[in-house]
Amino acid sequence: MRFGPFGRRVKLVLTAKNIPYEEILVNLTDIPEWYLKKNPSGEVPILEWIDPTSNLIRSIPESMIICNYIDDFYPEHHVHSADPYVKAKQQILIDHFGNESFDKLYEALVVYEEALDSQFFGDSECPPLKENELRLYSMRFCPFVRRAKLVLAAKSIPYEEVLINLNDEPEWYKKKNPSEEVPLLEWIDSNSKETRSIPQSLIICNYLDELHPEHLLHPVDPYAKAKQQILTDDFGNVRTPFYQLFWGKDQKHIDELNQALAAYEEELHGTFFGGAKPVMVDYMIWPWFELLPALKNVGFVLNADGKLPKLAAWFQAMLADEAVAKTKVSDEIIQKYVNSIQEGHTNYDIE
Repeated sequence: MRFGPFGRRVKLVLTAKNIPYEEILVNLTDIPEWYLKKNPSGEVPILEWIDPTSNLIRSIPESMIICNYIDDFYPEHHVHSADPYVKAKQQILIDHFGNESFDKLYEALVVYEEALDSQFFGDSECPPLKENELRLYSMRFCPFVRRAKLVLAAKSIPYEEVLINLNDEPEWYKKKNPSEEVPLLEWIDSNSKETRSIPQSLIICNYLDELHPEHLLHPVDPYAKAKQQILTDDFGNVRTPFYQLFWGKDQKHIDELNQALAAYEEELHGTFFGGAKPVMVDYMIWPWFELLPALKNVGFVLNADGKLPKLAAWFQAMLADEAVAKTKVSDEIIQKYVNSIQEGHTNYDIE
């Protein structure tokens, strides 16, 4: 569609990298049936091609995943920064760009104006950091933090963990991370001696994977990487009914959760989503599966109806994974934490 900003993203990257392509315009007020079969969401853009090796038709939806795929597949002229930290900071800018409504657009643009003058967003006071050591600001039960801890463990990266009580956050942390969310990764840059930090679990995990390429968790193949990123991005469809169940039993939400999980059952073709061993997507979705046993008291049991056997087997395989075992919180402690949420007085300090 000519005027869609998301489609424009892709066209700009294709043009910047001098990649020839055919453009097919889709009328979004009267979407053809053949397009809905290609992309059931009915959205644009979608990138499609015939794989020269397998002769299979391949496709990728979603503008950001398409652009990342193109940049990975055609590395001659990278549009992403080669520096993992700079790349991560730029990804944060992109992610923030969708967080404001039109009535706050001016305020949001001020942030981008400031970012043009500085590589960092503001200053922050922080406890002393040791050089050559990563610090992860954390909350034990937060699934988004768990993502980062799993990647750190899987890649055997040492780090210091600082727990933040989200009921009573210290002022210095609010200065450090105005969103007041966890996780936040922080360290002293060995060259400039500046304190650097990255928020947001996915950006942190991607940064760590690029910074320590000895044991890559993302596939090397750009197409496989893009497809797995779609699985990670679409996991919001699972999280919504998952969190709704936290607040009490509702058969509707149990059905919705099973339906959302069915999409992952269909995509699981090996022991793990990457094959014989866990990859990034396994670790990115695992933290919510780890909490599923705590939902027994509201009537949810994974594979209770026998329709998710592959996910049930994957669950057991993940429990045996070394990174999962290293970082796991006991089911008993998790249950106490979930109970505190359901009782209306969330306790982050449960032992």
